[in-house]
Amino acid sequence: MPSLIRAIATAVPEHCISQVDALRIAQLRNQPSGSQEHWMRAIYAKSGVERRHSVLLHESSAANLTPESRQTFYPDKQSADDHGPTTGQRMKQYAQDAPTLAKRVVDVALEQTSLPPSAITHLITVSCTGFVAPGFDIDLIHHVPLRPDIARTHIGFMGCHGAMNGLRIANHIAQADSNSIVLLCATELCSLHYQYDFQPDQIIANALFADGAAAMVITSSQPAAESLDVSPVLLGNGSFLFANTRDAMTWQISDHGFAMTLSPRVPELIKASLPSWLSRWLATFDLSLADIEHWAIHPGGPKIMDAVIEALELSPNAADCSRDVLKKYGNMSSPTSLFVLQEMQNRSLHGYCVMLGFGPGLAVEAALLKL
Repeated sequence: MPSLIRAIATAVPEHCISQVDALRIAQLRNQPSGSQEHWMRAIYAKSGVERRHSVLLHESSAANLTPESRQTFYPDKQSADDHGPTTGQRMKQYAQDAPTLAKRVVDVALEQTSLPPSAITHLITVSCTGFVAPGFDIDLIHHVPLRPDIARTHIGFMGCHGAMNGLRIANHIAQADSNSIVLLCATELCSLHYQYDFQPDQIIANALFADGAAAMVITSSQPAAESLDVSPVLLGNGSFLFANTRDAMTWQISDHGFAMTLSPRVPELIKASLPSWLSRWLATFDLSLADIEHWAIHPGGPKIMDAVIEALELSPNAADCSRDVLKKYGNMSSPTSLFVLQEMQNRSLHGYCVMLGFGPGLAVEAALLKL
């Protein structure tokens, strides 16, 4: 029996910044030379992002408040050896702000169901942008409150497809026990890992990433419950590791935050390997690429989405929901895929849908749904 997604909720920090103002701050933080500044402007302009939210931003209503004064966590670069706040300082900020955002999105998700918090049997949390113990899973138990004997699972450091890893675990739990009710919460504070060094990978990451959270409630389709006929159905999950791509996408802990590397080969790797695997995987459900009506592609960046569309020979508007999420929120890492799925719900889309996300490895995670 398929699993049911009973609720999808999303949340972002209160304050946001335009990409134009984000570029101004980047110029002060990174201090590029003439040719570097021209390249940086092009990267920010072609990012597909118009605005992004961050826990580090302050109020923007004051008329005389400059973009760079809207946050004080990252001071201007003072010397060539200045790499910004230490990882310890960034993790302290994560411990302060991640639980707040997670609590807010979980409250919204639970409001969408008629289930009492005590009915939740399993809690899955997802995050790759911070480490602290006890984690925000414990904060959620105290805040909601959830039952103290709830079964907890944390999925860490899986990158942009982390929420889809969580969705697979939730699906397995729901299939194993028809009485289980799973709460999934993915929370990322990517803005804590802004890098000062002028390296192409880091500049691209600085131009794309933002903060956000998403939550889901997943159940078995066995129990009788109201409004199940309008719930998205989770039919299955898939995973594939591309051959010889260990260095194509990485996420490393450095002394000054977590540093991402992204090979320019990634789009070509996607084009070369994704279609054949995806066709084989869909065939296990007696489906083909032509049977899929909607594509929830994780908006890792414009080139990633373009590569998927070209590889699978999809229509140019197949990634419209993904591009809209990238435009409004940037890449929030793991919860972003769930933002895309919620956007599809908001547009009242129906039919077979495949979610796709890419992460370190290079690996792809997929989920098949019936909207």
